Amino acid sequence: MAKTRPGGLISKPKTGKRDLDSYTIRGTTKVVRVGDCVMMRPSDTGRPSYVARIEGMEADSRNNVKVRVRWYYRPEESLGGRRQFHGAKELFLSDHYDVQSAHTIEGKCIVHSFKNYTKLENVGAEDYYCRFEYKAATGGFTPDRVAVYCKCEMPYNPDDLMVQCEGCKDWYHPACVDMTIEEAKKLDHFVCSECASDDDVKRSQNGFSVSSVADVKVRLLITCCCISVLMLSNVGRTYGVDKNTIFTSTLFPDPLSSSSGIWRVGRKQAPEEISAVSRSVIAQGDLNLLAGLACRLLVCDV
Repeated sequence: MAKTRPGGLISKPKTGKRDLDSYTIRGTTKVVRVGDCVMMRPSDTGRPSYVARIEGMEADSRNNVKVRVRWYYRPEESLGGRRQFHGAKELFLSDHYDVQSAHTIEGKCIVHSFKNYTKLENVGAEDYYCRFEYKAATGGFTPDRVAVYCKCEMPYNPDDLMVQCEGCKDWYHPACVDMTIEEAKKLDHFVCSECASDDDVKRSQNGFSVSSVADVKVRLLITCCCISVLMLSNVGRTYGVDKNTIFTSTLFPDPLSSSSGIWRVGRKQAPEEISAVSRSVIAQGDLNLLAGLACRLLVCDV
């Protein structure tokens, strides 16, 4: 039995033929039905069995049964040939239909979806999977794009062991991250080099006692404001002006006039209180209030 090429005309049903719902595989008790996937005997005994999906069955007046099938192609049978990411049990559902004798059916098999195949705990000889449809005449595939993984940017091959990074959630071949398969199997946790580098950067940024990015901004701005305040403080001492007058009246607007209501007249806030409210100031984007806050922090410290 050999596959015929697509393009041939399908003959019209002749009188005396009848459609069948099922067929018992010759020499067995196994029953196949329309929609089942089957293994079919090739004409060349040196080739592996063909895989097909039964689309219809009919018997003639002599009870000879014919099956109309839709062929699955193995990667090496396609125009592009087998690629690195193609699994040993991978098949392509083609648009190549054919009619064959039911006697060439050797047995049943299961062609899983790619997702279901990857969930199998034990893969048997009758288990296959399909993730592409194949156009036999043009060599095109549907879908024509597929997700890629690892540094090598290859589609997933379920035959190959891969480890998942706990950071980026990408999958990696052990060989691509300088690791043996044995070492990969012993891993409890894995973080790729890029995520490990990111973690190092984050640790270095968090090496000082700040709780957020806003705290960093507060401290930088307060430092700049304090330098200016110290300069004005020297001016105040030179001309005999009270430093609190310079800090709260001359340099910056009265905090009470602000709609934020962070401070109250006649009360100095402790540094820890100022630190707490400073984040609120940054969130509101009120730079005048922030500058006033810097002065009050200096007043508490001077």
